[in-house]
Amino acid sequence: TRSPSRFDSPIGCAMPTTPSTPQHIDSYSIISISGHRLTSSSGKWGYKRFGADLTIRHGLQPTPFGDALVLLTERGVCGFEFVDGSDGEALDAARAEWPLSEFVADQGETATIVARLFAPDQARPALLLRGSRFQTKVWSALLQLPEGQTVSYGGLASAIGAPGAARAVGQAVAHNPLALLVPCHRVLKQNGAIEGYRWGDTRKRALLAWEAVRNEERRAA
Repeated sequence: TRSPSRFDSPIGCAMPTTPSTPQHIDSYSIISISGHRLTSSSGKWGYKRFGADLTIRHGLQPTPFGDALVLLTERGVCGFEFVDGSDGEALDAARAEWPLSEFVADQGETATIVARLFAPDQARPALLLRGSRFQTKVWSALLQLPEGQTVSYGGLASAIGAPGAARAVGQAVAHNPLALLVPCHRVLKQNGAIEGYRWGDTRKRALLAWEAVRNEERRAA
């Protein structure tokens, strides 16, 4: 039986409309997560300056929940977005987010990431997250939310020591660049309705149902 989580709280706070990704953040943070090890760094220059030394391998991969554009660096996965429209437009948007990075197509390595993600009881791949200090704090907290549990925006705000900042937390959740890997789909509306998900409400329901089944299978094992 899983021990109680600090995220155990009533479901609440509606998902905000997804805003466009900020073009410049004066103060930013980078977090690298490999296994249970988390390292962070920060700076005070342009948001988009980071990445000049990165090669980003990319590939459009099929998943049980639709095609996903996977972005992978030596430091970890830096992008995982479901694609319902043009894969070319999705890649163009990724290039715009990392304009100083070199993009290289790599179906093999990105397929390995997807296979690992959906295989039973596999460790999470290394992640590379870039955003404001507040955003990365919210994303780091979401990574601690166990599969099979949900949280409210208010509960998430309290968990990071910022009670009353539910709206700001919602904005940070909406900017999450790693679908499924950073489980923003586990945040629900106050009344428990499943809506407002960046990658579609039907997909969010499917993700939650899939996780519930996996969680039950683990308990029964």
